[in-house]
Amino acid sequence: MLEKVEVRARAAVGRPALRALRFLRSARFAVGVLVAVYLVLGSVWAAVIPLGEGPDEAGHWDYALFVARERRLPVQRAAAADVPGEGHQPPLAYWLLQPVARSLPAEERVVRVAGNPQFRWAGGDEINAYRHGSREAWPWRGDVLAWHVARLVSVACGAGSLLFVWATGMRLWPTTPEIALGATALVAFNPQWLFQHALVSNDPLLWVLVSGLVWLAVRRVTQPAQNQKQHGRAAALQGSPAHLVSKLLDPLLLGLLLGGALLTKQSAIAFVPVPLAAIWLGSGTWRQRVRDVTLVAGVAALVAGWWYARNVQLYGDAFGLSAFQAEFAVGDFDPGRWADWRAGGESLLRSSWGVFGWQTVFLPGGVYHMAGMMLVLGAIGVVMSVGRGAWHGRGRAALVLGLALVLALAWTAAFARTAGRVGWQGRFVFPVIVAWAVVLACGLAQLAPRRAALRGAVVVLALLAMLLPGSVVRPAYPTLAARPQTVPPANVYGAFDQGWNRGAELRHVDFPLRATSCTTATITLTWYVAEPLDRDWSVFVHVADANDVLVAKLDATPLAGRYPTTAWLLGDWVRDPLPLSLRDAPPGVYEVRVGLFDPFTTDRLDVRNAQRKLVGDYLVVGRMTVE
Repeated sequence: MLEKVEVRARAAVGRPALRALRFLRSARFAVGVLVAVYLVLGSVWAAVIPLGEGPDEAGHWDYALFVARERRLPVQRAAAADVPGEGHQPPLAYWLLQPVARSLPAEERVVRVAGNPQFRWAGGDEINAYRHGSREAWPWRGDVLAWHVARLVSVACGAGSLLFVWATGMRLWPTTPEIALGATALVAFNPQWLFQHALVSNDPLLWVLVSGLVWLAVRRVTQPAQNQKQHGRAAALQGSPAHLVSKLLDPLLLGLLLGGALLTKQSAIAFVPVPLAAIWLGSGTWRQRVRDVTLVAGVAALVAGWWYARNVQLYGDAFGLSAFQAEFAVGDFDPGRWADWRAGGESLLRSSWGVFGWQTVFLPGGVYHMAGMMLVLGAIGVVMSVGRGAWHGRGRAALVLGLALVLALAWTAAFARTAGRVGWQGRFVFPVIVAWAVVLACGLAQLAPRRAALRGAVVVLALLAMLLPGSVVRPAYPTLAARPQTVPPANVYGAFDQGWNRGAELRHVDFPLRATSCTTATITLTWYVAEPLDRDWSVFVHVADANDVLVAKLDATPLAGRYPTTAWLLGDWVRDPLPLSLRDAPPGVYEVRVGLFDPFTTDRLDVRNAQRKLVGDYLVVGRMTVE
């Protein structure tokens, strides 16, 4: 009797352990780990990329701050738009950012980044679209912290898209979870996907909504083949409220997702055919299909129709095209020239895998060749998969996925026709990431035993995703401002006054107290920017004797001209080492003076002490003995 009890006790303890072991070996656990790794990587990318260094990111954040500040939606005007560049966008993504934007004090609900005049979209001298100062350094505070938190909302949207990729793959190949996991990994470790989700934008919300739309469309057209057992139960519930809800649930969800996408970005109009095609290809009578299409359109109109009616009232058309084209149309893409199509295709391919910044930071050329080879092999594998029956019984789903891909490419070409060559960006096909990921994964899975090609592609992309932030992205954006943690304690103080008792403050000066004649001494000035300066001031360093005779002097622009004072941002720390020649300095004890002057007018800035009292037009920072 006791032996039976002991066996039962061991069995009872073993069942939970067995269930836990099975879960750890399941596809659900694997995809959970994959999404968790993506969230970590996405957060790293979001922390590394300087603020604003992505297409239109500052404009998107400005939109969210405008809504928080003004408590209304922006209006695009020809003379002065409320939110230049992005005010034409529907508001859903920016409403979701309101908890972050409204956490800031009212005076900080503005974008505080300074544009870089040397930057050009193509052919500029520098890749920095904005100048980045000390205030962006870790630890983040105030509006900088809020901007980084807003980026994490985009990262979270990317996790939702990954789940839809996995669910679609499992829907199509439930007995082959490696394809679903491979498709999810191909997206999660795509460097361009990580980069785009590290920015504040309305794109990530659009992508997760359209990904859900494609997944639901695939589920709709695969229900007759995969839910035969459930049809018997549905027949038993015929006419009941639960049966009616189950029949209307899909069109209701399709309408909500479509309406949400249309309220996120106007380009979602391109994907309206996806749910309609799914309803037409799915099961049901002609009358049921008409009912479901009407329901999808009605729900979408309830969610987003008011926005397009507002556009008609304000601009005279539903999309506000006149206001958009006045700001963005550049006319440098000719659809009648093959060279333009070829250049556009190359740009689309590259920016689908890794073109960062404002399309200015590129990967080594070999990576793009590898990506192109992966697509070619994937296409070959897709043809093989058809011959091997991988799509048997999934023809309708293939039509839905193919339609989504065609619509995304057609929209990208149409946008390039309006906005020019800059329209050929991979992010414009990311709304249908579900479609290309599952198709590519299916194709790669056919090429080698045990799906080695698919696994190899995932490993390569994972390595790139981990290495690129520190090796390519961050080094591409040098900042000349000093990190606050590296600034030495103050040993002098002088506020160089622009007329309102504020300006650049000299906080620390480092130079040798003893030097040798006929040598060069380095004098390092540490400035704090209490107020942005109005022009490019030059620095002078004078070494004078007791009779006010100069024995050495130096005139220079900060950091040898690389960081003029007009580039100094509020809150910046600037450390400027200057080579001071003592060639003509005889032995003696001298006074070291520092000041700022206008190189064109020779006017000097006044200097005030900590009590805001005028002390002259230069600051005595110490004495030097020349031997």
